[in-house]
Amino acid sequence: MSEFIKFELKNNIATITINRPKKKNALTFEMLQRLTDIGESLKSENNLLCVLITGKDGIFCSGIDITNFATLATNKTFLNSLIEPLNGLPYNTMQKPCIIWQELAVPVIAILEGPVFGAGLQLALGADIRIAAPNAELSIMETKWGLIPDMGITQTLPKLMNYDQALLATLTSTLINAKKACELGLITICTESPYQKGIKLAEEFGYKSPDALRAAKTLYKKAWRETNTDNLQLEALLQKQLIGSANQMEAVFANIEKRRPNFSKQPICNAKS
Repeated sequence: MSEFIKFELKNNIATITINRPKKKNALTFEMLQRLTDIGESLKSENNLLCVLITGKDGIFCSGIDITNFATLATNKTFLNSLIEPLNGLPYNTMQKPCIIWQELAVPVIAILEGPVFGAGLQLALGADIRIAAPNAELSIMETKWGLIPDMGITQTLPKLMNYDQALLATLTSTLINAKKACELGLITICTESPYQKGIKLAEEFGYKSPDALRAAKTLYKKAWRETNTDNLQLEALLQKQLIGSANQMEAVFANIEKRRPNFSKQPICNAKS
C-alpha cells in the first residue's frame, strides 16, 4: 500500500502525497499506518525544514474508505486494537496519523484542494498551517455515517473554531467552501496556487535560523494548548459505542442507497459530559 502514500525528501523539505485519486484519495488502515511511519521517521531528520502534506490530482482526501466500516463492525478484536491507547501514549492507532505532525519540531503545511472530508479534514487539522485552493471543500462528515470525529479532533479544532460553529458543522456534516473556512479559521491561506505557495513558504523557512523556527513552534504549541488529552480517550469510547450499531449501519446503507434513513429511537451513548 506504500504506492498510495508517496514520500519525498528533497532540499530538507519533506513532501507526503496521498496517491489514490481513483478513490478520491480515501484512506485505508494501511495508508494511515504509512502516514504514522513517515511521521515517526521524520522526527530523526535533524536538517528538516518543513513538511508538506498534499493529495494527488487536485484532491486532498475524501476521508476513510467506507469499505473499512464493515471490518470495524464485525471484527471487534481489530476495532479494540485500533482504539486502545498506544503504550505510554495518550492517543491510539487511529488518532496518531493525524496528530503526530504536532510532535515534529518543524512546521507542517497541508495543501488542500477539492474534498477535505472526515479523516482527511482531521489530518489537515493536525498540520500547523493549511493552504487551500478556492475549490477546496471541508466537512466534518462523520455524522453522515452515524459516527463522530475521533482522530484527534479534540486536540486541534478547539484552537481554531468557536464551540457553536464547530458543533453545528459536525451535526450537519455541511460542506464548507474555502472562503467560509478561512472566515472560520480552518484555513490559513486561500490561493489559486496552494502547492506553489507551500513550497515558497518552505523555502523561506530556509532563510531563518532552524533553532528559532523549532523554538517558535514549541512555544506556540504550549501557549495554545488548552485541550485535555483525556479527550482522546473519550473520542475512542464514544466511537466504540457507535461503530457497528444498528443506527450506524443504517446511516451507511441509507447513504449508499440514497434514501432517507430509518433510525431506532433508542439511544446507545450514555457518556457523561
